[in-house]
Amino acid sequence: MMMMNGNEWKRIDAEKKAVYFLQRAADLGDAEAHFELAFLYSTGLGGVVEKDERLAMTHHYFAARGGDVRSHLALGHRHAKGRFAPKSCQASVLYYHPASLKTVEPVIAPVMGENGQKGFDNFRLSRDMKSPKKLKRQKDVVTYYQYAADLGNSEAQNAVGHAYMVGTKGLDVNYDVAVKYLDLAAAQGNAEAMSSLGHAYANGLGVTQNNETALKWFKEAKKLGSPHASYGLAYMYLSGFGVEKNAQEAVKELLKAAERGSMEAQFHLGALHVRGVAPLARDYTKANTYFGLAAAQGHSLASYNLAMMQLGGLGAPIACAPALDKLKLLAERSSTVINVMENAREHFVRRNYKESLYAYAKASEMGVELAQANAAYILERNFGGVQNHLSKEERKRFSLYFHELAADQGNVLSLLTIGDAHYAGWISSSISSEKDDDSEETLMVTDEDGNVLVPSNAKSDSNYEKAAQVYRRAAGLRSAAAMFNLGRMHEVGRGVAKDYHLAKRFYDSTLSAEPDAKFIVKFALWGLRFREWVDEKDWKNKDYRTIVSDIFRELLLLRPGIFNSNIMSVGEDEPKPAKIVISTEKTNPPPSSAASGSATEHIVKETNKVIEWGKKNSDVMLVIALGIFLVITLGVRSILAARHHHHRD
Repeated sequence: MMMMNGNEWKRIDAEKKAVYFLQRAADLGDAEAHFELAFLYSTGLGGVVEKDERLAMTHHYFAARGGDVRSHLALGHRHAKGRFAPKSCQASVLYYHPASLKTVEPVIAPVMGENGQKGFDNFRLSRDMKSPKKLKRQKDVVTYYQYAADLGNSEAQNAVGHAYMVGTKGLDVNYDVAVKYLDLAAAQGNAEAMSSLGHAYANGLGVTQNNETALKWFKEAKKLGSPHASYGLAYMYLSGFGVEKNAQEAVKELLKAAERGSMEAQFHLGALHVRGVAPLARDYTKANTYFGLAAAQGHSLASYNLAMMQLGGLGAPIACAPALDKLKLLAERSSTVINVMENAREHFVRRNYKESLYAYAKASEMGVELAQANAAYILERNFGGVQNHLSKEERKRFSLYFHELAADQGNVLSLLTIGDAHYAGWISSSISSEKDDDSEETLMVTDEDGNVLVPSNAKSDSNYEKAAQVYRRAAGLRSAAAMFNLGRMHEVGRGVAKDYHLAKRFYDSTLSAEPDAKFIVKFALWGLRFREWVDEKDWKNKDYRTIVSDIFRELLLLRPGIFNSNIMSVGEDEPKPAKIVISTEKTNPPPSSAASGSATEHIVKETNKVIEWGKKNSDVMLVIALGIFLVITLGVRSILAARHHHHRD
């Protein structure tokens, strides 16, 4: 632990007092206090309490019993991944289900209310970001659309009106402003704006509710081919708003809208098939299909209904895993998670890095992959000195902890970081040859409290093998960097079998996944060919003079007579390496030759040292050899070109 100043001690004292009062509140049954304690025991952030996953699980359990949505999410995630809790899809579903209802319930009633999963902005921090100031430029997009809308662009007017209608892109819901922009776009013949006005009049959003006006706008938009207008007409026919109820006409319009991709129409067709409303018969298989189409576009109710049907085996065999994925996604779109994520984002933009870290860490505890990756990024870069009270190794351990969480959910960048950490020997590796076929691969080794083990010893073969395992998983997600690393490992035989053919396949796959990497891949392929050539020459069993001779003969295509005989003896057919003979007999050389003999022995001794160093550092020697090859080749080409030009003159 690093030396702490007076302010750090004051901070710790204040936080210890906070923990004391949280513990008192938890003892009295406060669910929020239980979650806060669970978070502290799980992460150990701040250094106020020691990491203790058993205590974290206990507090999460009581918080969930008290109705805390955050602990519902945390326990659902832990049971889904088997993190310090029995791995169980069914148990995970039981925790995610009440949290997902928090997302579904607000969109059950309204017609106009978008049933899409709005959620939080995909505000992903990455290593490519040079400055947090760039993040503020995202708001410029909204400003641009508003500017274009004010200049009379109908598409921009419709986009801004829709954003105000549902409250997206950082804009608050404002029905009056939304209707104003939609009116302007509809006056220019924008079909989607007409359809949105129809929904506004049908629901009385920003205008006086009027079914006749709603029907007028729906019919106008339908003539222009708007699928949302067809859905609006179908809903009016189905409910009898402004027209006589007509289920047959409603189904006809729903089918038209569904074929054109309206997720609302697809959802309602699924619901009608579940209930068996005439003229449609009850058909769970078709209901599954329509719910699936709507869910694929992000329809919340469709996702929820499809998950319930998959859990109950309606229209398809029971499938817990896909149902769990849908419920998890719905739960992460609840207002509880959105508020935490938006809070973390705002703190980061305003450079309140400590508050941002803690907010992302809390969302990480709830199993939100984006939050886990962002927390790892902040710790990795130590923004604002958020963890200056920790040593470099401890910061690395915390960063790897969050990277492990994100990697376990398929984050490619975190997988690469974990792979690099294994390769560099930053973390312990323990590869068991007796793993169950259905067990998931363990990315890192942790103790019983969840601490990442950072060994002090040097790298071992198991580190390389574990790195290769993680790289394979990232390569399966089409990571060009992982493919390149695997190619390199197969080339040198580190952690995997030495296989030039496989190395070339991985290099080629890298180019396929990332065409912009053509230059680095080309150099890698040159290096691979050079290694193959070296192996063919079997230089391990030759002395350095033969090796030098082979290199010059192959690279420069030497002919007899190019060098003097004191360096290379020239025969009748081809140059042969000269032999430097050093007498081992104890003779008394002439005084004049003593110094030269001693110098020769010294040169040979130093040369042998260089050769031994080269054998141990083959990678460096390869780079040097390639550099020499390029310099000599370019030099020879320049000489030949100059001679050719001279002859032409």
